[in-house]
Amino acid sequence: MPSGSAVRIRAPFVEGLVVESASSSKRKAVRIGENAEQRLHLALTRFPSQPDDALIDVRVVGALLGRSTASVWRDVSHGRLAQPRRVGAGSTRWRVGDVRAALKEISHHG
Repeated sequence: MPSGSAVRIRAPFVEGLVVESASSSKRKAVRIGENAEQRLHLALTRFPSQPDDALIDVRVVGALLGRSTASVWRDVSHGRLAQPRRVGAGSTRWRVGDVRAALKEISHHG
């Protein structure tokens, strides 16, 4: 993704989401490598067409919910977000369907 560009995802459950590259953000942003940034961009672009049983990582969940990774984990501990699945040593992922349900809940209680 070129520096300074943004991606707008159009989907009923992610309407208006804008993902900015870390280099263009004026807000405090965690700097991530270009490959990681490209993977995040690709995951966000694919999210609307993913099946409910597909798995996504905490950075994708955070970007979709507009939350930091720490806030995503806090939401899990408070029961506001489904528990992730362990897929290996030190690796957890959320089901796309669980994240869609959380987005739907947020949009209803907005």
